[in-house]
Amino acid sequence: MDDIWSKGIWDLMTRIFPDDNNGRRIILTSRPKEVAELADPDSNPPGLSLLNSDNSWKLLHDQVFGSQHVCPPELENVGKKIAQKCQGLPLALLVVAGHLSKISRTRECWDDVAKRISKIVASEPDKCLGVLGMSYSYLRDHLKACFLYMGVFPEDFEVQIRRLIQLWVAEGFLRNERLKSLEEAGKECLEDLIGRNLIMVRRISSFHVPSTIKLQNLEGLSDLSISCCTKELFSGIPNLKRLKIHGAWAECTTDMIFQTLNSVSCLNQLEILKIICSRKLYAHRLPSKYALPISLKMLTLCCTYLPWEDMANIVMLPNLLALKIKDNGFDGDAWRLSDEEIFNQLKFLLIHRTNMKRWEAAVLTSPSCNA
Repeated sequence: MDDIWSKGIWDLMTRIFPDDNNGRRIILTSRPKEVAELADPDSNPPGLSLLNSDNSWKLLHDQVFGSQHVCPPELENVGKKIAQKCQGLPLALLVVAGHLSKISRTRECWDDVAKRISKIVASEPDKCLGVLGMSYSYLRDHLKACFLYMGVFPEDFEVQIRRLIQLWVAEGFLRNERLKSLEEAGKECLEDLIGRNLIMVRRISSFHVPSTIKLQNLEGLSDLSISCCTKELFSGIPNLKRLKIHGAWAECTTDMIFQTLNSVSCLNQLEILKIICSRKLYAHRLPSKYALPISLKMLTLCCTYLPWEDMANIVMLPNLLALKIKDNGFDGDAWRLSDEEIFNQLKFLLIHRTNMKRWEAAVLTSPSCNA
């Protein structure tokens, strides 16, 4: 059985397949270590180690060229460099190999890939980030806060465990439980995150206890609930570049949407923002002022029912290339753009399912915009 995510699922399976001493066995895989330990408390579940440099290159090579073919000599060194940057993660190697298979086999193209490993891996959310998202969704609330806080550190940064726990304590992320100090609670949280393969252990002390951990830079976050969107949360993950926010009908109040738009202002590296609400109709609200990150390149608003006057907050974004307004992302009969309101860099504009009846604009943007 592959990919058992929770203790509850395993408890259910044991009822379906009881141990009746007939010699049969069930082999299972799980990301949370606690599930594997529950399945057989008397054994130490074997973990899958990361691939070494040779095996990483072999996997990448065979996926790109096939086991019966040889990599051209001029691509071998940069290919090994690319494999090394995947840090022994098979999923990352497979995603990068798929990308390499689609581009020209030239040194220049492969050098470019070596510089953009993180972005290439993030471009396949259903593969790598999808697995990360599943691990994240099963975390308890205080563990989510501890995990997201790691976004304050640069990519591949090594942090002392003692320092990290002290920072968690200072932020108030840890629960104060009976008979446990906050430091002990922090160690348990860390062990939980390591057990779920969300953190990589870099060094082990002489007492066989992790001493430093290696942090992967959190650049993308998908399906974040709109009720969780606060400046306190986003200030802990300043390196975020891609953000997708979902809101249920009961959550997407006028005040909540306004709070969300204000809260993302601290994400100075954010390039892609999607806000998708599940609602059919809203009362008209007054125009508001908010400062979206000037780094934004792509913005999607769906069912947010903003007044068209709020477009003044978006027109001023200097790097915006694509704007998608879906299912009454903006609400009202008319969109009026003054002579001063011009999209300087916009290349693509989509307005889909709107109650707008009149669009008044002297100049929208440069002639290269596809509207």
